[in-house]
Amino acid sequence: MDKAFRTEIVKIQEQARSHAKSQLLHGSMLTEILKMLKQSTLTNDDDIANRPEVANPPKVSEAGGSQGVAGHG
Repeated sequence: MDKAFRTEIVKIQEQARSHAKSQLLHGSMLTEILKMLKQSTLTNDDDIANRPEVANPPKVSEAGGSQGVAGHG
């Protein structure tokens, strides 16, 4: 019985080491993904802000002139 108990303890220790390695790997991957998302977001925001139609939206000549839109009536 003592041998079986020690064998199970060794298995649990191996699982704990494997789990710790997996957590480190996943943490590193998540850090890298977050870094890429931040860079992608900054790039996309810069692209959007530099578009002429976003920086200078077209002026509307008539206010409330759209048909089918809820309003007075």
